[in-house]
Amino acid sequence: MRFRIPDTFTICGVIHTTTRPEHLVGNEGLKGSFCGFTRTIQIERTLTTDEAWRTFLHEALHAANDLYRAGLVDNNIERLANGIAELLAQLEPEP
Repeated sequence: MRFRIPDTFTICGVIHTTTRPEHLVGNEGLKGSFCGFTRTIQIERTLTTDEAWRTFLHEALHAANDLYRAGLVDNNIERLANGIAELLAQLEPEP
């Protein structure tokens, strides 16, 4: 995957922040987390580029799920993140 993970991004008109801590405090064992209160996504810095990108997609979908009140459970979010990552990996930039 050749996309840069943004420091900030907007979903539903709401600004979110992405941070890359060494380890997730309070969420040990997870690769990423989303906080709806602070609108922050955390992604462990130790992940490979591909793992970090998939984790970002997963957590961004949690943010969208929260704001749009879609009612998706984590398994469905994971499936969507994997499908979107697979699609984006096939896209080529325009010249």
